[in-house]
Amino acid sequence: MSDSSNTSVGPDKFHYSRPLDWSPTNDLPNLKGKVGIVTGGNSLDSIGGNIVHQLALLGAKVYVGGRSSERVEHGIHSILTTSPSLAPANLVPFVADLSNWTQVKQRAEQFLQEETRLDFLINNGGVWTDDLDINEFGVNADLAVNHIAHFVLTQTLPPLLSKTALSSSTPKNAVRIVNVSSNAHSIIPQPTSFATLADWNNDFGGKQNQWSPAFRYGFSKAANILFTKELQRRLDAEDVPIVVTAPHPGSILTTGFAKVVGVDTEEWKNSLPASQGALTPLWCAVSEQVDDTCKGRYIMPFGVVAENTEFCDDETEAKNLWRVTEEVLGSAKLL
Repeated sequence: MSDSSNTSVGPDKFHYSRPLDWSPTNDLPNLKGKVGIVTGGNSLDSIGGNIVHQLALLGAKVYVGGRSSERVEHGIHSILTTSPSLAPANLVPFVADLSNWTQVKQRAEQFLQEETRLDFLINNGGVWTDDLDINEFGVNADLAVNHIAHFVLTQTLPPLLSKTALSSSTPKNAVRIVNVSSNAHSIIPQPTSFATLADWNNDFGGKQNQWSPAFRYGFSKAANILFTKELQRRLDAEDVPIVVTAPHPGSILTTGFAKVVGVDTEEWKNSLPASQGALTPLWCAVSEQVDDTCKGRYIMPFGVVAENTEFCDDETEAKNLWRVTEEVLGSAKLL
């Protein structure tokens, strides 16, 4: 693990903190007997699908998250076709539409009945919206999916996460929660806040500002970092030895990144395939290099503890985010 206290961030800084000098196959541990969940993991064209693939190759049993059975089964079939030596039983569908919080909670509760351990939870699934789309509970789609769905999932699974982490057979810091974020958190205009639901639904200029979709997405990625900080604080207060991180996968060849930087830019030309976008979340989830210095931190590629923006370091905003999230879920009768 490296430290990068001078890592700069900003709208023109979609960069890497250190070169890629390791590979999952050679530098990550054998995961036989480990169990994990990856949301948004149903396509090998995506970061999540590549995370699932590598975890399975390392021997883990992976629950593959996706919004429909068809998508998940297709993703699992693609992985097994690519790597026919993998055991099909180690790739298990985890079907839940992240826009439907009740469905997310029910699938998580089902998981608690299916397994006796949970070693890593990778909250990777997400959306990018072109317009401000408010759901029935008054929350825009970016935050409803990218933040609240994963809050629901994470807060439903503590019985197994804690049990696994506190087991005498589990090494210190081996259980992980990974909230996949993005350097896009650094481009949101200030001042912003998570203090009220009205603040959450900031449209950042709407259709009058071509950057508003990127700002809304970045705002949801800031929520991932603040959630990580507050969740880690709460786990530490309860002496539960789980490491929570918020990695930036890097500048990856995805539709969302194309919308941020444009396809005719140097940033796009220098971006990486999804297979390499999986590496930093993988490092956060299972690398033996992860230690106490990573707790509650934003992680840059490839495995570098990095500085946040001032907004994402604000403990008051982390508490605001948690409070309003609970208020929303209370109104949805999911607490």
